[in-house]
Amino acid sequence: MIKLDKGAKDPLYLQVKAGLLAQINSGAFTPDKPIPTERELADSLGLSRLTVRRSIVELAQQGLLRRIPGRGTFIVTGAAKPPISSVSLVMAGEQIPYDLSGPFFMHLLNSLYNAIQPATLALRGVGTSPEQMRDSQGMVALWVLEQQKLKDLAALGIPLVGYECAPDPAAPAFDNISHANEGGSYAAACSLINLGHTDIGMIMHPTTVASERRAGFERAMSQHGLSLKPERIHNSMATSEAGYAIGRRLLLDPSKVPTALLCTDDTIAYGVMAAAQELGRSVPGFISIIGFGDLGKFTTPALSSVRMDIAASGREAVRLLKERSANPSLPPRSVILPTEYIRRASCGPPRAD
Repeated sequence: MIKLDKGAKDPLYLQVKAGLLAQINSGAFTPDKPIPTERELADSLGLSRLTVRRSIVELAQQGLLRRIPGRGTFIVTGAAKPPISSVSLVMAGEQIPYDLSGPFFMHLLNSLYNAIQPATLALRGVGTSPEQMRDSQGMVALWVLEQQKLKDLAALGIPLVGYECAPDPAAPAFDNISHANEGGSYAAACSLINLGHTDIGMIMHPTTVASERRAGFERAMSQHGLSLKPERIHNSMATSEAGYAIGRRLLLDPSKVPTALLCTDDTIAYGVMAAAQELGRSVPGFISIIGFGDLGKFTTPALSSVRMDIAASGREAVRLLKERSANPSLPPRSVILPTEYIRRASCGPPRAD
């Protein structure tokens, strides 16, 4: 179905043309049957036949449609673009914020792989020039933070979808998939506060999504009249090893440990829980711990976490990529998937110091 935006800058005939092109590329029309007539299209879209005719004439001039008097308008055999056959997963920066052998990345990679079949996937880094991506038919940028690198990738004209990349809100140049990070963290922090916690810390990894999760934490604290102590915010890579190292350092001095920790990734929380067990600090008796991602790894006690549907995010990224390939003139789109806080046994009332 062709969708029109009568308030957009693009003329309506160009929007009709783009919609017809998307349907051609998606396989909605076959060479043996005519496309809807000018009158049928005009009536369904609420436009004049003249506007629709101009769209069809231009597509015919481009060799995508042929008009046969008395029979109708047909697509030309081979007019549809071939399906995407190669997709690059693009990462930038010297330090990748996630453990590529860890559960989050493997869940995401699996969902992308299943959704993109039969195309091939390649994991690639952005060097000094994005020109190296020209052999790709589609790109999914994973957690790329530098706006200039993202703009350079978008300028290649290759379908691009960002995954938690935070496009420039003033001038978005690509489609983007993200999660309700701020809301999920806010719900988790409110749950801790409702249990009686007032001294809460955060361990966050260096990505835009972690900043959004911190914003949710700060909003919850502010709304409950609690102050956020700068010394309670710690930076970490999203790995269990990094979480373990920070956890040991924090837990060695019981007098300086908050009563609860909100980690911006489950893998960080796994490491902190291991350190707590090693040092004899009870969870949740001594400290409550929350993760983010709900990655399904078993812990003792069971980890409270903010659930994300990683499989759905991979499918949505591929859907946007395919739609962008079929219709490059679509405006940049942003999809935000819901999150849900799940309280488990790693959280309880604050300890009595």
